[in-house]
Amino acid sequence: MREYEIEAIIDSNFLGKHLQYKVTYVGYGKEHDEWQFRDDLLEDLGRDALYDLEKVFYHHNPTAKRHSDRNRSRTKGKTTIKKR
Repeated sequence: MREYEIEAIIDSNFLGKHLQYKVTYVGYGKEHDEWQFRDDLLEDLGRDALYDLEKVFYHHNPTAKRHSDRNRSRTKGKTTIKKR
C-alpha cells in the first residue's frame, strides 16, 4: 500500500460542524487535491505535523476558516435539498 505525503493545506471550509482542509500531495498535480477532515488529519499525521501545516497555511491565509471559528458555515458549494 502506498502512502501519500501531504505537501500543504491550500483551503479550509466547514462541512456541517466539521472543519475540512483541502490538501495537496507531494509529487501529484492539482487534480489529486482533496478535502480531508481536520480530525482525520490530526489522527493520521499527529498534532505536531498538523500544527506545522496549519501554521504555514494561516500565515498566508489569515482570514481562512479555523476550527476555533464560532461561525461554522460553508462558504462554497451550498446546495439546497427540497424535502417532500
